Amino acid sequence: MIVIYHNNRCSKSRLCLDLIKKSNTDYKVIEYLKEDLSVNNIKEIVYGLEGDINDIVRTNEKEIKNVKINFKNKDSIIKLIAKYNICMQRPIIRVNEKFVICRPPEKVLKYIKV
Repeated sequence: MIVIYHNNRCSKSRLCLDLIKKSNTDYKVIEYLKEDLSVNNIKEIVYGLEGDINDIVRTNEKEIKNVKINFKNKDSIIKLIAKYNICMQRPIIRVNEKFVICRPPEKVLKYIKV
């Protein structure tokens, strides 16, 4: 099963979800802006993320424009996302114990049954 951390206002997140829906893959949607993620959930994502940790923060969000981000310290990233959940990149999928930022959305094709 794939879990998608989704923001319906994001076109890339909607496209990723559409690709999952069109596949034969079981999935669960977590609208992380509506269902506040716990610090433990965020910690799972940050520590289980495949790829560059710098990609998990949407640095252009107005809420964190003037916040200094220490990308070398995962715990500070977790605290930042816990305080400003809008700044977490999307969409993120969970496959088994790993988390993948699906940008571009077609990246999800590697993990779904077509």
